[in-house]
Amino acid sequence: MESVSLMNKTRLAIIRSSNTIGSKDISIYKWALRKHGFLIEMDNMKNKVNKMNSQENDSAWNFLICLDYSGSDDDFSCFNAKTEGSSYQKRDGIPGLKGLLGTKESFCSTIHEIHKISTMKNPFSPLCFILPHQYQAFLDVSDALGYSASWAFHTEIDRQSINIFTDEGRNKLRDYTLQSGIIQQTISNPLTLFGSTLTIRLFIAITSINPLRAYIHKGGLVYYTVNHTKSDKTFEKVNGHLWTLDNFWDYMTINYGANNVSYAQSSIKNHLTQFLLITEALLLGQMSSLTELNHQSSSSSSYSTASLDNEKIFESTVSLLAFDVTLNSSLDSWILGVSMGSQLQKANHPENGFLFNKLLRTIYDDYLSLITATTTTNSFSNSVQIESLNVVNEVYSTLIKVLNQDNVGLMGLNCHITHDVCLSSSDLTYLLNWKSEEKLNSNGFQCLYPTLESSPFIKLIEETSSKIVKTKLEKGRNSLMVHRTWDLHAFLMQMDIVSRRIKDEQNFPSQLNSNPMNHQQPTSPNFTSPIDSTAFCNQDESSLPYISSLKINPTLNLNPAFSPQITQYYANVTHDILIITVYGAAMHCSSEVRVEGKFGPSRPTNYTLGLGINKVALVVVDVSQAEPMVINTYNVYINRLPLTSLKLEPTKMHKVCHLNQDCDLTVYPHEKCGLIGDGFSWFSHLEKRKSLSSCSSGSEPGKWSIPCLSCKQKSSCIWSSSRWQPDSCEYDQYDSMQLSKCLSGRKILFIGDSTNRGLMNYLMEKLNGSLSDGNKTHELRIYDKLNQGKTLIGFNYYPKFWLPSFKRLTFDKTVHELIEKALPLANTSDTVLIFGGVQWLASQHINLLLQSLSSLQLTGIKVIMKTLGAGFHQKIDGIHSLSLDEQQKLALHNQRLIELAESHNIAVVDTYNMTISRYKDFYPGKCLCHFHQVVPIQEINQSGQPWTRYHIEGDINAACGEILINLLCQNKTLN
Repeated sequence: MESVSLMNKTRLAIIRSSNTIGSKDISIYKWALRKHGFLIEMDNMKNKVNKMNSQENDSAWNFLICLDYSGSDDDFSCFNAKTEGSSYQKRDGIPGLKGLLGTKESFCSTIHEIHKISTMKNPFSPLCFILPHQYQAFLDVSDALGYSASWAFHTEIDRQSINIFTDEGRNKLRDYTLQSGIIQQTISNPLTLFGSTLTIRLFIAITSINPLRAYIHKGGLVYYTVNHTKSDKTFEKVNGHLWTLDNFWDYMTINYGANNVSYAQSSIKNHLTQFLLITEALLLGQMSSLTELNHQSSSSSSYSTASLDNEKIFESTVSLLAFDVTLNSSLDSWILGVSMGSQLQKANHPENGFLFNKLLRTIYDDYLSLITATTTTNSFSNSVQIESLNVVNEVYSTLIKVLNQDNVGLMGLNCHITHDVCLSSSDLTYLLNWKSEEKLNSNGFQCLYPTLESSPFIKLIEETSSKIVKTKLEKGRNSLMVHRTWDLHAFLMQMDIVSRRIKDEQNFPSQLNSNPMNHQQPTSPNFTSPIDSTAFCNQDESSLPYISSLKINPTLNLNPAFSPQITQYYANVTHDILIITVYGAAMHCSSEVRVEGKFGPSRPTNYTLGLGINKVALVVVDVSQAEPMVINTYNVYINRLPLTSLKLEPTKMHKVCHLNQDCDLTVYPHEKCGLIGDGFSWFSHLEKRKSLSSCSSGSEPGKWSIPCLSCKQKSSCIWSSSRWQPDSCEYDQYDSMQLSKCLSGRKILFIGDSTNRGLMNYLMEKLNGSLSDGNKTHELRIYDKLNQGKTLIGFNYYPKFWLPSFKRLTFDKTVHELIEKALPLANTSDTVLIFGGVQWLASQHINLLLQSLSSLQLTGIKVIMKTLGAGFHQKIDGIHSLSLDEQQKLALHNQRLIELAESHNIAVVDTYNMTISRYKDFYPGKCLCHFHQVVPIQEINQSGQPWTRYHIEGDINAACGEILINLLCQNKTLN
């Protein structure tokens, strides 16, 4: 054992664990401790040994390190406030933190809590479920997310990707019901390096809880994300090397630009800060529950939660955490996992051990510099003591300016009821420690919270404090002298603003009147049209609501030409432009231009263009407020034109051309693409098809037939006359009178998303002559006055993807809810249930539906499945997109669904080939999956009053609707 004395102070580190820890597990930590002058002792609590007490003396600086508490020996039991009191100046191991983050299962549980927070509009960590006991919950959510989501199964020794919509994946999934682990959603559109996804390992030091103080290290590692087969995670080399974080940012700067790197770094820091704020709130709520439980208990062990009676349980506690983070192709960050304790050194590998160990030495060295920076000791050099005095002076001068703003007071000096907060002595200590850590550490760690950049998180802090913590703390002994993070947040932001202003005045005398908040935010990735983020902004209040420049790529001819004073613009684009990038720069430095609402992105943003009018809203918001406030809106109306507007002329010799798939999206790689002629004229082709028999199935193979002057030129075709035609039969045509007879006395129930709603609207308009309701319902609706009251049509939306996963109805419950509203139902073909959607449909939905109908004794009704559809083929923010390979797998998945449905006597309307072959003909909507739209038509009724009826447009949707009508009216006598 090595002992080092620093003048009159001996630094003593006691490493305490419930398990026997090998020297290799913490060798680097011990190396750093010795470098910082610590004498080290091992204290295995299983032997109930505490050598520290025998060694303890008044001059020792004692540092307790709690490692790897598990099972019954939770990390609350490492330290006992009653018996050990203030024996330690610092304690490494924040009580309760391991229970929230220390294992994959606990991390997953914490993520579940985070997803319940309404303020988190864009979750920063993928969904996960603990298996086997959350197996059913996982099935319910995976149903709702459908094919667009992919998953990976994690155990302590393995990671396996799984496609739950394949037979192999379903078999694996059943095996997981007997295994312990977590199943985690993999992010869509991940950023790749040399063809592989990556993981960034970052290191966070928490130096205070309640209130929070945290730092991020500038060092880190970047490695491939791979399936692991060894007990310890290994760092797969990036392009033959294990990259440091600096290597990675250099690569990104060269390939993506400095602005995009700044955006990615900002995203990482923001998400880590939010994660820590929520974790702290959960930690306090957990501590409160344990304290209340302990008060109800009459006995406790020497290391029981009795120590939680002490309000200062978190005082002087610190922790070093490693976060695994990844990025998507938009450079938004996602938190994948957390490591702590001896786990930090288990991520080693012989081939890259040198670089990893070198980094970890730096991390631990800087960590000890950080957590000892607040120690007042006569062993410090004169230069350090002078620096400490500078810290006191800085805090004093900053605090005086903040106190002069009249919303902050000091307890015992000038505390009034009008003050937002009155600072206690512990608050002043917090301020001194904050600034000491910033000034006296080795600069490897940079402050993450509190900083001015975390000021936008006020709503998150308020929600977590009110929902998670306050309700529990109200039951306990809550001292008015104790201020927590949410009490001090606004004050700490003021302190940082004033502190930066003082530094600016000292360093840049010519900028005495500058405002530290006038920093431009990093712009979002835009790989096609870089935007200068240093664009001029001013402080003229009259310019607050204006945009200084509007960038659209590709460039459009706006009418009128752009002017900051004009807020409405119009433009036309050709059929081949499916997506644009939009960006607006604010004129005032306190304003931001955001796309699609006040919480939308303020960076260059991709926006899809459907056929017809697309409205792009750019909202100017005042970001100097606690919550962004809308002060102006600019609207750009972009009309995406049809491929042609030609009409069929009998005098011209049009050829028939067939389309099976578009050459820009070949989902069937072994089949021909594009327009293909067969030598017949259009009219002779139609005459020939009259001899075909009626189709008995809605899944007949077919293709689009279009009259064209030349099959080599799409622009020569009359697309308004196109027809979907099966290869060997013809669908019957029913007029409104026949449809009325067919549906008389019947109840037609639809379950699905907007694509199924489009079929319902087509059916209702053909039945009633018009639509009286243009609402895009996302709820349960019953229409019982159709066909002069002889027909009932019901609709229930599924899946409700906008709701948190725990609030979404499962598929079988959605079925039950709709059926209950439509009762009574006949157990015959007079009751029809039509289900389906764009890309979420899986075999389990078919099985769940059959089980539900059996339990409801409705096995005699007619069931129709609408298959998958085209969509999600462009990369836009917040929407999953499918690669060509994934689109091809989707085509195979669709065929398997048809086979499964028909084996259970479920009729099928196969919409996949009909939509994928004309995937560019979508109407406005982010999913690019709508092949219909409802438009209002103004008319004058019989009494001379104006009224509005609605009409559903879309020839692809109409063709699908006619197939549905064929299935509904089969075997019905209509004459």
